[in-house]
Amino acid sequence: MTENPYQSSSAADPAALQQLGQPLVDALDAYRRSHGVYPPSLEAAGAGPVNTPAGAFEYQVAQDGKRASIYIGDYAERRFRARWSSEIGWFLDE
Repeated sequence: MTENPYQSSSAADPAALQQLGQPLVDALDAYRRSHGVYPPSLEAAGAGPVNTPAGAFEYQVAQDGKRASIYIGDYAERRFRARWSSEIGWFLDE
C-alpha cells in the first residue's frame, strides 16, 4: 500500500490522538456526572473544537444521551479513524 499524502507521519499515532482528545473526554464525563446524560454538543460541555494534523475531532451522542463517542480521521482520505466510545474507551480503526 502506498503512503497517503494527506496523512502526516504521526497522524494515526493512537497515543498522540488520545492525548489530544482526552480533554474532550474529560469534559464529556464531567457533564455526564453533573447532568446524568452526555451533552448535546461539545460546546455544551464547555469543550471547544480540537484541530489536529489529522483534522478535527467530531462528536456523536445517542438520542437518549446515555452513550457518546468522539472520533477523528476517516477511512476514505486518511485510512484510519481514532475513536473514543463511552462504552469501550479509546481504539484505532485501521
